[in-house]
Amino acid sequence: MNFFELFQDVIRLFPLILLTLVFLYLLNVKWYWRLLAIVLLGWGVIAGSTLLFWWYSIEFAPTEEIRLNLAKKDGAPKVVGTLFGWVFALIIYGFMEFIRGVLKIFYNYLK
Repeated sequence: MNFFELFQDVIRLFPLILLTLVFLYLLNVKWYWRLLAIVLLGWGVIAGSTLLFWWYSIEFAPTEEIRLNLAKKDGAPKVVGTLFGWVFALIIYGFMEFIRGVLKIFYNYLK
């Protein structure tokens, strides 16, 4: 794996890492405020990271062939990330709440 692909993976993982940290920071806040914060922040971060990913991939492609191939692709990922980033953030929030609930059950069981 070269630096180009590594940085692409970092851009892809950034929203998940940031939303997880925000979720952990907001654990003592009511669930509906936490939901609102995660969905709104997630929407912006997912949309931004999608645009950043495609900009970086095209601008810093290691070869001209890869650059042209990426530039020819349609803009569906950009549109979906921008318009429906809130749905992905909602799915991430639901998954984190599920894990939180499971960990609470195990913690209470071990007490």
